[in-house]
Amino acid sequence: FHVLQPYKPAADADWIEEGLAEFYSLELQRRAGLMDAAAYTRALGYFERYGLWNVDLTQQQDNAATNNSAPLVMYALDQRIQHATAGKARLDDVVTRLAVRGGTVDTEGFRRTVNAVAGKKFSKFFARHVVQGVPPNLVAGHT
Repeated sequence: FHVLQPYKPAADADWIEEGLAEFYSLELQRRAGLMDAAAYTRALGYFERYGLWNVDLTQQQDNAATNNSAPLVMYALDQRIQHATAGKARLDDVVTRLAVRGGTVDTEGFRRTVNAVAGKKFSKFFARHVVQGVPPNLVAGHT
């Protein structure tokens, strides 16, 4: 993921870069049939257990936040986008738009892109899970 991403993270966006990389490291294995649902759920549980919570992810360089908390937030975001669009869009569509745009990605630009893809405002989600660092619920569609 890092090698191919055609954009750079802004100072407040390490959580985005690392969160997407870790999320897709699992998600692509699941989609390819290399990881079953039980293993996928265990991996998400690992992120929840070893994440750094109750911190502002935009201000973190700590691996527990960027490599464990952020991918769980990305999972929840993917679930919420799918729910908001009745399965017509997902986090992949956000990443595609970011890739086409290129340049630098910051948290606000990422949130605006999520809003555009989902057709819904995600300000409360970002405030709660990114800025306040509240762990999202692992139940699909509920955060």
